[in-house]
Amino acid sequence: MSEVFLSIIVPVYQVEPYIARCLESLLHQQVPGGYEVILVDDGTKDASIDVAQKLLGQKDPEVRSRVRILRRENGGLSAARNTGIAASRGEYLQFVDSDDSLIEGSLESVCRIIQEQDLDLLMYDDVKIVAGHGQEQSRESESRKIPSDEAGETPISGPELMAQLVEANCYRANACGYIFRRSLLEQSPGPLRFQEGILHEDELFTPQLLYAAKRSIHIQETIYEYYQRTGSITADNNMIPRIHGLAAAVAGLNDFFELHYAERNEREQIAYLKNLELLCRHILGEGSRISRRKASKNAGFHDDIRNTKRIFHERGFRADLPFRLYLAKNRVLNL
Repeated sequence: MSEVFLSIIVPVYQVEPYIARCLESLLHQQVPGGYEVILVDDGTKDASIDVAQKLLGQKDPEVRSRVRILRRENGGLSAARNTGIAASRGEYLQFVDSDDSLIEGSLESVCRIIQEQDLDLLMYDDVKIVAGHGQEQSRESESRKIPSDEAGETPISGPELMAQLVEANCYRANACGYIFRRSLLEQSPGPLRFQEGILHEDELFTPQLLYAAKRSIHIQETIYEYYQRTGSITADNNMIPRIHGLAAAVAGLNDFFELHYAERNEREQIAYLKNLELLCRHILGEGSRISRRKASKNAGFHDDIRNTKRIFHERGFRADLPFRLYLAKNRVLNL
């Protein structure tokens, strides 16, 4: 199979009402060098793939040829993305969630910037759309506005980009916010893949991806439409699996810092640790909302909290009085 410039990887699971909108947005793009769309059927139990195939059947052969459908047993978002990575032919990769979409025609200018500047990674903005009962209710721009004295089109390293974003309080780990060179996944300290079996896998993946990038930029251009809907992973109220995923990310990021950040400058180290601290605080804050009865039935929950508290203390993070009082409602989590 010949290589294309961009592979767009789309895990598909239980998104029958949304997959047509997503796929339509991907087919209406122009990418210099060509592109492919890889739909990864993650063992979906609904008619998502049937809907996608019906839509493709209405397109001309050239459009249909861009799309491949891979099938696998259900393994979760990380496993589906890893399957797509293994099958991809693109020099660059992009992830799109199957209930989201891209703005029509948005990829042409973005991919030209990547080519002209020989980038490893490009970050773009998104718009959050709150949807209920199939209807759009609101749109909220998620622009990452880096201070004007540092914004620009000159490529910088991934760790420097992360530092700028963290300092501006606009860093987001969402892997769907980036287009990146596939070879980054195999470079030192690779190989890098999504950790399977956890939620919030992006929190661990994205900082490591940024670390590998030598030439990266952020453009303040909205490319991605993120739909927040009832029943999605991020809207799930089951906090214990979410805490477990975040705790796994904290442990992995802590180890990664220890192994690879010694040679980075102080500013980049501080930004990386700031992100780690925010994740720790989020885990402990959300954990304080779990009832003791519910927590007592999940031995892994206590391990996650214990490990998070250990990292919190060992890194010298400090809990101010309001945060201590917030956690005091659950003495198991008291710092």
